[in-house]
Amino acid sequence: MQNKKLRVMVLGAHPDDCELSTGGICAKYKKLGHVVKYVYATNGDAGHHKLSREKIAEVRAQEVKAACEVAGFEYEIMDNHDGYLEASLTNRDNLIRIIRRFQPDIIFTPRSNDYHTDHRRTSILLQDASYLLMVPGVCPDVPALEYSPVIMYVADDFKKPAPFDPSVVD
Repeated sequence: MQNKKLRVMVLGAHPDDCELSTGGICAKYKKLGHVVKYVYATNGDAGHHKLSREKIAEVRAQEVKAACEVAGFEYEIMDNHDGYLEASLTNRDNLIRIIRRFQPDIIFTPRSNDYHTDHRRTSILLQDASYLLMVPGVCPDVPALEYSPVIMYVADDFKKPAPFDPSVVD
């Protein structure tokens, strides 16, 4: 039986991705006394067909805040536009800083062969950051981790480009 409080991070591309992919497991982690943080790589500003980008980003931020308050999770929304996420050095370094500050034991993220470009790039950003989390000379303004967090990939219901059918045991 593990007595250590785990620090669980979920890295999603858009507001609602974290909730839809890991809401249940994160609620269980929280109920067991662990700390959960949702990180969104984009602000979700392209996720509506009628509202302006500015308005939908505002709505998504309010939804995230409300959901995380109810669940007791921490959260952070990165400053990137929905549909335009780049696996750039700037975004990688921003993600390194976020991860180092939170110090997660486990990080959930989308698969790198996901159907959506933002999901793929979110996964690639984490892959690019993973080793560098422990390298003190990269982003020296935030202390490097002394360990490598466990990275887990979340399932989705999409069958293209390649299906992912996990087995789950409770």
